Amino acid sequence: MNENKKDDVNIRFLDLFMKQSDFFWKFQQTVILIETAVFAGWYKTYKDGEQSLSMWILLIGIIVHVILFLIILRASQYLNALRQSALKALPKDLESPFMHVKSSYIGVATPIICIVFNIGLLLLRSMVI
Repeated sequence: MNENKKDDVNIRFLDLFMKQSDFFWKFQQTVILIETAVFAGWYKTYKDGEQSLSMWILLIGIIVHVILFLIILRASQYLNALRQSALKALPKDLESPFMHVKSSYIGVATPIICIVFNIGLLLLRSMVI
């Protein structure tokens, strides 16, 4: 009976990890979609000569990316805590060097890259005018 209880805890842990990972990557995909929309909107309005609207599109994009960064950062903290718990539970002979690679670093960096890119477009716009 004790073994069944341990298996139940492991299954619940794995389910929690999968849900948190799914949550993390869904927000990660959202960052890319939003940046694509922001860049397309900025380009269209900038090309059409609507300078103030193009600036507002970039500013709103930056704000949205900051919010997404905070959400993704928190999700990555949960994932890292779950990963550390999983590493402690695994026997040492089953560990691989790839278990310590944290893909969440890439996920957290993506909104930061988008923010820097949009700030660069804002600065470029202010230098051209």
